[in-house]
Formats: sequence, structure tokens, C-alpha cells
Amino acid sequence: MKSLLLFLMMVLCPLAFYAQDDDTPDVMYESILITPENENLPALNEALTNHNRTFHNEGAHAAHVYAINTGPNTGKLVWMMGPCTFADLDTRPDCGQDWEANVAPHIQKIEQGEYWQMDTELSKLPAYDPNVSPMPILVVRYHEFHRGISGVRINHWQKQVSETIKSMEGENIWWGLFDNLFQQGYAEGHRPHAATISLHSKYADLENGWQFRRHFIDKFGQTAWQAFLDEGRQVQANSWEELWELMPELSGPEYSAGN
Repeated sequence: MKSLLLFLMMVLCPLAFYAQDDDTPDVMYESILITPENENLPALNEALTNHNRTFHNEGAHAAHVYAINTGPNTGKLVWMMGPCTFADLDTRPDCGQDWEANVAPHIQKIEQGEYWQMDTELSKLPAYDPNVSPMPILVVRYHEFHRGISGVRINHWQKQVSETIKSMEGENIWWGLFDNLFQQGYAEGHRPHAATISLHSKYADLENGWQFRRHFIDKFGQTAWQAFLDEGRQVQANSWEELWELMPELSGPEYSAGN
């Protein structure tokens, strides 16, 4: 089974999206986009819960399920496994028969099977703890880049975002950058090359935003702001956002109260 901020804060097994030690392999997440068969959602929910808690309840194969609450994909689910490495895929549970027999009959469509690799240098994310539930609210922004744009230009633009966010003070400023490892081209609509996320413990965290513009100007100067906006328009062909909410009752790991 294969898969898959507010601008800058707003500008993918668990979707914990956590940082790693420098000496460990690059971590990634495997994800798929699920369109439920809405005529029998309780049956799908029960099947997903049973499947994930049997086969994807811990370690690199732990899976979390997210509901998409905004945009064209509203009502769909994201199933995500990780953090893992390619080597972990060789030892994944033998769960295909259970999925096909019990989960698949309640799914209308599966699409966007993707692998997302975290940029550990530019991301600012909390240390991964398998005993602690991921933050339940995510703002996900997908990015498509123009053909022929230099990777150096893209990296420079992303690095300015990263350095600005890392300069912000506060306990709940978490932001991550992920590369889509297997590109699907431009022919069939949205095919993101990268995704950025912000993590939030509650919806109220979204009330005031991160005042990105002010922090950017404090770090790089007033004249750099317009150049940053112009460069963003030149390197990006498209970008769009989704608001995700963790569905712990459908996910594999079970956390104790308070975690």
C-alpha cells in the first residue's frame, strides 16, 4: 500500500514530522489520499482502526490518519506512515490481505501515493517522541516550481523562510519542509514538488498568525521584503493550502491520557 502553512506559516506511520539526529538516515513519510465511500463511514472507520492498530501501531511502520478540512479535498483522509527510511519499507507488515478484504471495500478511491523526505537542515520541528501524540492541527502548503528554475534559487528562497521562522521566539513555532521524492510531472493537475507544514496544538493558535513579514524585515531589512515576494512568484508556478486534523481514533498508536 503506497502513498501521498497559512502563508509561510502560513509561507507528509505518524505525521509527527519531527526532527532527527544528524547521524541518522534521512527520514521520510509514506502517504496516500483516501476518498471514503460515504454511504458507510462507520464501517470504514472501524476497518481502518482495526487495520492500523494491528499492523501499524508502533515504530517506523506506525500510521496516523488525518481529515482534510479545507479546499477541494475536504472530507478526504490522509493515511501516513513514518517517520521511516527506505530500509524500513523492506520490513513493513504483511497487511495487504487485511486491507483488501476489510478496508478497501469502504473506499471510493485511493490516489496520490507519495514519499515525503524531510529537509532536516531547514526545518524547525520538535524532537520525535514515539510515546507522545503528534500535534493534532496541521496547516499544509504545497508548492509547485516552474520548469527550468535553478535549485539554487529555490533553496535560497526556502532558506530565507527557514531563517526567519527560526528567529521567532516562542514555544509553539514549528515549521517543516519536505521534498516529494517521486515526481509525477505536470500533466495531471496538481503535482507538488515540495510541502511545508506548521504544527499546532489547538485551533486557537491560528488566531494571530506568526507575523512573518515583521520578523523577515527585522532579520533581512525592509528592502529585502519585496525582493523576497518577487522571487517567490518567479520560482513558484502554484501553491495551495490545506487544513488537516489528526484522527487519533483511526490511527495505529494509542497514547495515554495527556500524551
